[in-house]
Amino acid sequence: MIRSLAATGLTAAALAATLLAPTVAHASSSGCTAIGDYRIRGIGPNQLCIAVRGSGLNVESARVDFVAPAGGLNNVVLRITFFDVHNRQVEQHRSRLYSGTRTAEDFTIHPGRDYPTGRVCGSITENGVERPGACVGIHR
Repeated sequence: MIRSLAATGLTAAALAATLLAPTVAHASSSGCTAIGDYRIRGIGPNQLCIAVRGSGLNVESARVDFVAPAGGLNNVVLRITFFDVHNRQVEQHRSRLYSGTRTAEDFTIHPGRDYPTGRVCGSITENGVERPGACVGIHR
């Protein structure tokens, strides 16, 4: 094992730091996805992001947000949905309806409890149409 790690160019100090690092499980994670094909010169796509804070299977908070620099989104509802490993919905939280054209909004929940191993996803509905979402895993 040490021979194969040395072959990848790891130094002894980096190897020692890796081996001595604490092995605490964390539920904290985040991820983003592009929403639609909107692009304006030099500006990236509209994005939807999910961020989860916690430890192990315990979720302290989950936040979904979107930023639409390339063009606002209209009449949006944000959702945070928990799924188990069998893709069954465990729980869903919905924001209020944000009316009109929006360039950024966020929605946060603070459940402070354990969830089954699986994933949590953030999604957005614009004018009643569900858009792609971003998901992160929850595990020990």
